[in-house]
Amino acid sequence: MAFVWAPPEPRTSRTPGLYRVEVISSAAELDAFEAPLRALGAAALDDNAYPAPAFMAPLLRHRAGEHPLRIALVFAKDLLVGCAPFAILPPSLRTPLPALSTVVTTHGTPLHPVLHRDHVAGALHALWDWIESSEHPW
Repeated sequence: MAFVWAPPEPRTSRTPGLYRVEVISSAAELDAFEAPLRALGAAALDDNAYPAPAFMAPLLRHRAGEHPLRIALVFAKDLLVGCAPFAILPPSLRTPLPALSTVVTTHGTPLHPVLHRDHVAGALHALWDWIESSEHPW
């Protein structure tokens, strides 16, 4: 089930209230964002094939048992401006609380956020505000 989290006005953003984060956790939810993800890939700051739907859908299907995955999608109004995949790590001896981690593929490649070249700062601020929220929506 997808849920939408609109961050409070970011402390450091120059465009308060412009960005929102939507989180998805299944391949079925990802299907609804195929066209926006392709458009984001075309306008991304750097080339990165991993967050494409063709890669993320199997990752969500087959790695779900290891660590739950969440994909944070950042929107500026209706335009997708960021995509950041995260894994939720369970509590352990070294990390007694659940923690978010970047996703590392089976080939050892860490996935970093894909950001729209015209919205880099705003999308990053929205992601940080989402991560730092006291509600822990993930």
